[in-house]
Amino acid sequence: MLRLIDSPDVKLGELAEAVSGDPMLSTRIMGVANSSYFRGASEVLSVRDALMRMGVREARTLVVVVALRSILLRSPGLGQMAMRFWRNSLLTATPTQEITQELPPWEVTGFIAGPLQDLGQLVVLAFAAELPAWQEDGSAPGEDAVAAIIGATHAALGALVLSSWGFPEAFCTAVLAHHVPETITGDAALLARAMELGDSVAEGVEQGWPADPGLIDPAIVELGEQLGLDRARLADIAAEAETSLEVLYKPT
Repeated sequence: MLRLIDSPDVKLGELAEAVSGDPMLSTRIMGVANSSYFRGASEVLSVRDALMRMGVREARTLVVVVALRSILLRSPGLGQMAMRFWRNSLLTATPTQEITQELPPWEVTGFIAGPLQDLGQLVVLAFAAELPAWQEDGSAPGEDAVAAIIGATHAALGALVLSSWGFPEAFCTAVLAHHVPETITGDAALLARAMELGDSVAEGVEQGWPADPGLIDPAIVELGEQLGLDRARLADIAAEAETSLEVLYKPT
């Protein structure tokens, strides 16, 4: 499914067939397509019709984030940390998508680069949930301990997993260096900078995006300028992120 989403030539029929193989994913996507945000003149009754109503761009994003959500909800333990990861994935997806569509050769990659850049966090959460008593005193790991492990390992773990899934080397390198894009060069560095900016915009939205573009965090403005995005465009991207979150985020 991820390979289909990453292809610029993906057909809705192919994507619909892949989605239909997962009942939870199919149900969620049809639910969103019939929500007030996308609702048309009549209710959609098939995955293909749901994807057609949303369009390829929105469908790509939704498939990724719903798939991540289904994994998170199946993982026991550390529920609050898992849901924060889920919410952040949603918030990061739209900005990264908007940023990369103007950055060849990554025009379609933003649909998956946003949610997948922190995939390593999910690896750590899964590890912590499956081994609940690995501390010296036999107690379950606290959030501080898990957060420390995430900070030290998630970029490398995410890149390793994506490499094992057959993602391009440049994509994996970008994930590995998305917190330090200045350490790499070429196309991978461009994608890593887009990921860094997407994450920064998401954090800004979470903290309360200013109504006045002149008050946008200077650090975000600087990152935007490096990729040719001015304050007005950054404000538009932030607004898109907030709208998408309202549509896609379901805490239960």
